Amino acid sequence: MKEKDRFKKETSSFLRSIFNPALKNGYGKIMVRYYTSDDPGKSKLLLQSPEEAAEHIFLLKKTAMNADIYFGINPRVIEDGRISIKYVSTIHAIVNDDYPLNGLEIEGKPSGSLISSPWPPSFVLDIGDYLHYFWNLNEPVSVDEIGRDKIEGLNS
Repeated sequence: MKEKDRFKKETSSFLRSIFNPALKNGYGKIMVRYYTSDDPGKSKLLLQSPEEAAEHIFLLKKTAMNADIYFGINPRVIEDGRISIKYVSTIHAIVNDDYPLNGLEIEGKPSGSLISSPWPPSFVLDIGDYLHYFWNLNEPVSVDEIGRDKIEGLNS
């Protein structure tokens, strides 16, 4: 399998696992952000599908070799000219020495206590220095129903 095909397949699968419930219900789009050291202003793309996002991420990696590329873990909408979150479908935590979770001892990487907690993550992504923990909610939750102030602490 070619590099591009493998990347798109793996990235699409990963993004589907996070976004499918929200995308199926029309709760927003996938936001991809990127910036380079040459152009520190962050650019944002709102994309309709995991496949479209994977294609754009692959092209960014190829054409902007020094780009930092991120995606928002919850779907985005444009409201009053601003990009915002209307539904939370995934909760995310980054864990390392700089971002420890309360009550978790860390020596380079976190112990398995988070994975064996009463609410184990849906999946964990190891990117070397950091571990990204993701919890997919069974159903997306409306920010308006819960109140933005109650979810501000969640990394979205």
